[in-house]
Amino acid sequence: MSTKEKRQIFEHHMAENVIPILEAQNEVYGPHDYPFLTTLIKQNHVKRVLDIGTGEGSFILGLAQKTADVEYHAIDASEELIGYAKKNKKQSNNKQVSFSCSLFEESLPVSDFDMILARFSLEHASDIDNFIKAAFQKLEDRGHLAIIEYYIDDGNIDDPIWKEFRKRELAMYERINSHPRLGIILPKSLSRHGFKNIRSSFIQISPSISGAASFYYLVRTSGHVYAHVDPTIWTNEYLEELDKWCNEMLERNDVDPMFFLTHTVGQKLC
Repeated sequence: MSTKEKRQIFEHHMAENVIPILEAQNEVYGPHDYPFLTTLIKQNHVKRVLDIGTGEGSFILGLAQKTADVEYHAIDASEELIGYAKKNKKQSNNKQVSFSCSLFEESLPVSDFDMILARFSLEHASDIDNFIKAAFQKLEDRGHLAIIEYYIDDGNIDDPIWKEFRKRELAMYERINSHPRLGIILPKSLSRHGFKNIRSSFIQISPSISGAASFYYLVRTSGHVYAHVDPTIWTNEYLEELDKWCNEMLERNDVDPMFFLTHTVGQKLC
């Protein structure tokens, strides 16, 4: 099977099954991502934002609630997810966000944004350098590119189930030709394409930080969503073992496994 075919399968299954994991991610990661973005928006008087890979829209609708007078244009390649996003917008009665089904590329007709946001979407880009180059072109002078990405590492946690979970994530990313640790290469890429004032940070999130129930629900949900992507890696046998481990971990405090996020920002200065 070609890389293109693998990616098409990945996108199809993610469109059908992504909503539970997006909701779980928002609960665990949102308390860290929202302050990062609202501070960036308010300090730089951002008025127009392009959100790339918006999914079912819940995150960007939540950000809009925290940032009055900001216009958001949110895109995703999945028509199904954009359909959910429009339903969520209608239910929230939001006037700041518009949703459309589109790929992000140089030919995208809208431009001149104060900020471009890529949250958990750049890892699926076929050409990261072209993505960043296009983002630079679409930004207004003094505009910002903000990238939030997942970073896969077991954190040297001495637990065989957790190490196996991370090992299988790495194997899956390799099969679909995605980068599991984008945060370490993004600053150099941003610099190469003209961005200035680049900064990057790692965010550590564990049960003691997010709450055990939310953390292990995200672990469990991730495993089951991944199984739709590659059931040869995420077997039923392993998922049963993972579910049992998550339930047991709710009653323990001797191990504190960690998810990692990276927040990367660059500014266009002409």
